Amino acid sequence: MLGVRGENGKKLLQPRVNERARDLKVTHDAALRNKLRKLPNPTSSRNDMLVHNLSSKELTKEQLQFLRHKAVESVINQTAATEETRNLIRHQVSSLLKR
Repeated sequence: MLGVRGENGKKLLQPRVNERARDLKVTHDAALRNKLRKLPNPTSSRNDMLVHNLSSKELTKEQLQFLRHKAVESVINQTAATEETRNLIRHQVSSLLKR
């Protein structure tokens, strides 16, 4: 080690630490930019998936019900709850949506 201690050592080392942190950030940012460039074009039709603009038309009752169900399932699946608790949540939400 350099044998630098105390406040003086801190004052001497801080600029070097800051410089190293900046260098690491630049390297990291460049790697992220490179990854971003390699991502597929979002307008390309990979897997021929069709995306609908939901705000452009009125949805049917069945479509709304389907979207509600998928939204609830998505939230439930992101929780750390037990399967029993998840089932209780599903039941309660289902009861609320039927009103």
